[in-house]
Amino acid sequence: MMSKAVAAGVGALAIQIFSGLAPSRAAWGWTMDVPTNAGFTCEEGSTIGGAKGTTAANYTCTVVPDSGMSCDVSTIYLQCSDGDGGPQNFVPVEGQCINKESAAASRNATPDTLSWSQVPACSTSGAATSSTMMGCALATLLAGMAMP
Repeated sequence: MMSKAVAAGVGALAIQIFSGLAPSRAAWGWTMDVPTNAGFTCEEGSTIGGAKGTTAANYTCTVVPDSGMSCDVSTIYLQCSDGDGGPQNFVPVEGQCINKESAAASRNATPDTLSWSQVPACSTSGAATSSTMMGCALATLLAGMAMP
């Protein structure tokens, strides 16, 4: 009888020890909507991210400037930062990203934060720059003609 109790105790201890070695994964997903009226969209769609089991590629946004605009970057990423000062700016599926308040509270932790790796600076392209350059060229030409 004593050996069964010892075996059960050792088994319970082993489960406790080895279950802590498995990577922790959330049962929810991590997504963000692409901002509207920011001068760009994402080639991958209007919502970037995914659920448990997705790959890092699902957290990539290939920046597509709106018509007549250009942006300073071509790719951005959805990233997670630990709310308690731990790892920062990692892809949610490559770490432990707990951004749900209830899940963080059950671990007595601060919820993690989702953000973009950077927000593209997009502006109108071509027309304003070209007209400014043409104006300068015309002024230089006229000034050159006016000088003896």
